[in-house]
Amino acid sequence: EAKEAKEAKEAKEAKEAKEEASKAAKGEARSKRKAEEAKSKAEEAKKAKTEATNAKTEATKAINKATKAKNEATEAKEAKAAKGKKKLVDEAEGKAADRSGSAKQQVASDDEECDAVCVVCKSGEDVESNPILLCDGHHDVEVGYHIKCLKPVISMAKIPKGDWFCPECKNLRLAKG
Repeated sequence: EAKEAKEAKEAKEAKEAKEEASKAAKGEARSKRKAEEAKSKAEEAKKAKTEATNAKTEATKAINKATKAKNEATEAKEAKAAKGKKKLVDEAEGKAADRSGSAKQQVASDDEECDAVCVVCKSGEDVESNPILLCDGHHDVEVGYHIKCLKPVISMAKIPKGDWFCPECKNLRLAKG
């Protein structure tokens, strides 16, 4: 009986050792599976990070391209505006040169017929104490200003002998520099 008890005890211990070995093998397999899953997730994260970096790089390139296009458009617009200003000034100078060759400063008076109307007050009244000065600038029609409507006002003594240019024409000439 002692032998049987010993054999039963050994069988029981063998069975327990077998169960422990099986549990350990299952644990190892579970650990191995978890390690593989962690490795796979790490690879996916690395791939996602690389894709995000690439997307960020492409976005930066697109922003740089858009900024460059915007700057070029601004430069083109400024160049076009400068060209337009230069054309206006050149036209004004050409018309002024045409007028100054044959006509001296014109001051409308009671004894001269003048269809000019003051740009400021819209009156065509032309009196000796407040005559209308006619611009020798780039206008297609006669443009006049009463000397008292100008800012600053021009006195009779300061009416120029030669060409006179209205404030608009003066500004165009200044813009050309």
